[in-house]
Amino acid sequence: DSFKDFSDKVVQGVVTLEEALSLIDDAGAQAIGYKNMRGLIGALAAVGGLQRGDHTFEVLTYRMAENCGSPRMLDEGSVRDMDEALGDATFNNVDPESGRVLIAPHRPDPVLYAVRGETPEAVFRAYEMVRPLEPVERWAIFRSNQGTDAHLRYRSNVDELEPYSPAIVSGEVTEAPRTIKGGHVIFGLSDETGRTDCAAYEPTGSFREVVRKLIPGDAVRAYGGVREEGSRRTLNLEKMEILKIAEDVRMVNPACPECSGAMESMGRRKGYRCRRCGHRDSNLEKQPVVVDRGLEVGLYIPPLKAQRHLTKPLSRYGREKEYMPGELFQPWHGA
Repeated sequence: DSFKDFSDKVVQGVVTLEEALSLIDDAGAQAIGYKNMRGLIGALAAVGGLQRGDHTFEVLTYRMAENCGSPRMLDEGSVRDMDEALGDATFNNVDPESGRVLIAPHRPDPVLYAVRGETPEAVFRAYEMVRPLEPVERWAIFRSNQGTDAHLRYRSNVDELEPYSPAIVSGEVTEAPRTIKGGHVIFGLSDETGRTDCAAYEPTGSFREVVRKLIPGDAVRAYGGVREEGSRRTLNLEKMEILKIAEDVRMVNPACPECSGAMESMGRRKGYRCRRCGHRDSNLEKQPVVVDRGLEVGLYIPPLKAQRHLTKPLSRYGREKEYMPGELFQPWHGA
């Protein structure tokens, strides 16, 4: 249980290297760390993360040592074919907005590509379909928490937000969205305990257009990680659920009672004149009109290219698992 508790804390909060080293000592185990040794934290979290509930599978392929650091060579057409053929059995292979292939990392690590899916059979089939254009040193299938929202488990009040920790906060939009330098969109969210900024950053692309449509009075549930700058905390949005849409009522010039044409003001308290037929009326007043917001109640998630690996994509909603997998799939690794 101590390893599971540690794993949950790593995924859902902040831990120190000292905590990891203490756990290793308590278990009578041995470990080797490199550089800043923080890799021990992730390794211990993996040991304790048994994925007894919702889980996914990932096939990882590894590069030959001499190729690490060079551009990855992959037949992108085969990735798109695989994505289309397997449908929702795998996920987050290709970004539909940009068409960009997402299965290959960009950093100089030993992974050539990785495909995530609902079953080991699905990701093994993906492995068979994707064509690498360089040798694969080895491959393996892992049970994982990717695409499960494992980090987003607890709802918080605004006054409970902790830096560098994930949070789910429900509240009311109290400050209209504003776009700042870099294309990031910020709005104010409040509940009965306080107020915080929520941010949709430029890489979230079209998701920002949804955020820009919010107005004070909308009720939302915000999901993301907490960033701290000085005394100010910001919830970096990973997804957003619109719970209630406020009416946007605007006062507009009345329509002409004679021809239904557009009318214009003749001056303060002087009434209106029809642009089409010339009719004048000093008794007419502006009329309230409810504006179509172009929003619907529901869940909104950034495009795939901007999602964290833990973020549950829309294709996985309703496919959550509540069991431990049974017999070990074969083959689960190869060289």
